[in-house]
Amino acid sequence: GKDIMEIDFLNSLQVGSKMDTKKLVSDLVSAEIYPKQSSIDKVKKETETQISGLGTLKSSMQTLLSNFQNLDDNREFNFSIISSNNSNVVSVETGSGVATTGNHSIAVSALAQSEILATNTFSSSSADQNNGSATDFVFTVNGTQHTVSLSAGAASLDKLAEGINEIKSTTGVTAQVISTGTDQYRLLLEGTSGSTNDITIDTDLSSTYASTAVTLTADSGIANGETVAIALDANTTITVTGSSTSNASDLAALFTAKSATTTGWDITNEAGVVTFTKNSDYVTANSVDAQTAVAMANSAITLGNPPGGGASTVTMSASHSEAGNLGFDLNLSSNQLRVAQDASFTVNGLAVTRNTNKVTDIISGVTLNLNATSDTATNININRDLDLAKTTIKSTVDAVNLFSSTLKTLSNSVDGDLANDSTVIQIKNKIKQLFYSESSKPGTTIKTMTDLGISYDKFGTLLVDDSKLDSAMVDHFDEIKDFFSGGTDDHSSYDSEDKPLLSALTLSSGLNNSNDTATITIASGVTISVTGAYASAADLATAFATQTATGYTLTAAGDELIIKSTATGASVSALSPSISSTGTSVSFSSTENNAGSDGLTRGLAGDITILLGDYLAYNGTLDFMQSQFDGFIEQTELDQSELDERKTSIEDRYTKQFTAMNKIMAEMNALKEYLDQQLENLPNNNKD
Repeated sequence: GKDIMEIDFLNSLQVGSKMDTKKLVSDLVSAEIYPKQSSIDKVKKETETQISGLGTLKSSMQTLLSNFQNLDDNREFNFSIISSNNSNVVSVETGSGVATTGNHSIAVSALAQSEILATNTFSSSSADQNNGSATDFVFTVNGTQHTVSLSAGAASLDKLAEGINEIKSTTGVTAQVISTGTDQYRLLLEGTSGSTNDITIDTDLSSTYASTAVTLTADSGIANGETVAIALDANTTITVTGSSTSNASDLAALFTAKSATTTGWDITNEAGVVTFTKNSDYVTANSVDAQTAVAMANSAITLGNPPGGGASTVTMSASHSEAGNLGFDLNLSSNQLRVAQDASFTVNGLAVTRNTNKVTDIISGVTLNLNATSDTATNININRDLDLAKTTIKSTVDAVNLFSSTLKTLSNSVDGDLANDSTVIQIKNKIKQLFYSESSKPGTTIKTMTDLGISYDKFGTLLVDDSKLDSAMVDHFDEIKDFFSGGTDDHSSYDSEDKPLLSALTLSSGLNNSNDTATITIASGVTISVTGAYASAADLATAFATQTATGYTLTAAGDELIIKSTATGASVSALSPSISSTGTSVSFSSTENNAGSDGLTRGLAGDITILLGDYLAYNGTLDFMQSQFDGFIEQTELDQSELDERKTSIEDRYTKQFTAMNKIMAEMNALKEYLDQQLENLPNNNKD
């Protein structure tokens, strides 16, 4: 419904002034607030236009920045055509740095590879393999030991793989459970390539192997030189030679002595009971797997009696037989599927090894991918791609022209979104100045853009003389590279500045008494001195930092007094400070003492990249402009809110005034009607 103030009740009842007071109030209010409303609307529209223009400026500047970033680092000038005459053996790609034209011979004799170990085969990947007991799996890589703890009932392939993979970021080792057939599972453990990255298994869940215990008996001594043989299985027979005094116990001891020379078996003797137990070597010696060794029955054991000639009969009887228990056995040589090794190859006859097959540091600007070994050397050819270099430079010139055109449109004094904006004009002038000036890394021949055949026409547009640019590319490519990039990579505003000397002095103690004094001689004629009691070296450093040393700044950081020169550059030599004291003995140690240094030159592209980056940076010039515009919009919203409140107040005032007027007019109309009626009722009133 309508607001009660919007309804002209008296006029609705056909009384009062009969005027449209609501429209009259609206017109009067509009007339009164018009100047302020017009001002607010104008500021808001202009600011919104400026914000739109700023967005266009920022986008255009980011595009220009991207183009110059293609030329601002030394590595960006790796405009090369790199080829391999046998990519199956060695393939190539562009790498870090600048490739130099030439040919290189690569002969690959071994590829880098990682070690791969496997567990034995189990019928389940999730089943516990340690009879419900907790255990630790421990392995070492590159001298560092790592432990995977398996809780009770969880010593499974799955849990071991999970534990190993949880720490792979620090070990470089990964684990995977593979199904090798129906109900057959093995865990594969793989490290990173290189001979130093082999995996040593320190604590494993090892298999236990089948064993059989037998009791030997002999009726009487075995004749000297007679032999007794026990066939442990089809592949292993142990033969011992007796003497005339050998009894059953002596005979057992003779068999036990054979343990050291019987591969795959451990032999022990307990009061004539000889126990034969397979060990892990049995797997390799008999070319079987661990499962076979674990489960293999010992029923094949037979005894060969000594030959005739009066010798006593030797017999044996089984005491007990135990089956083995299958473990992970990652440490078995038979479970090592691949050894860790380095890549071995020669480069132009020089023998080289690397722990990876992706080699980035042998040929500057080239990455070698070693794919296979070969008895024949692979030839790597590097040629300079001048067409690509030229295209990149010309694309950057086009980007500058587009940027200049955008700035011209934005700053147009008639209808530009940022008309006559001083920042836009400043940006335009600074970039143009850099293009007119010498590079910060000029060459002997290539010093300015005109030396490349790039110049401004009378309309302020950059033009490229293709013939001159082609000649410069052929004859002075390295100078062009330095001209744009400064010959260095990854510039920053900081590294381009000349640095002061810096000396950091760590004080040994404070001063004990109020009349003790400590004096530091910074340089000839420059000393700082403090007197008083200072409880600690930090307090003394703080006191020194309050002193004045001409040509130097002093700051304290804990126990350290940090001295920097106000002069910068390589001409500023390092300090040779000294300290003397009275009362308390104070000394210092110098933790840092650096001379000044010159900043790096960045080249034309580097300088423009830094310039544009500063404009676009957080809290940079464009951010400041945006915050200003946002402030204007916020102020117009506040002004509009205040004006709306004022408008309501004015409306209320006029409405009350016209309501009062209508009431008076209604009363006057009522009086008129009353008087008219009275006049009509007078005697002798001739109505004719």
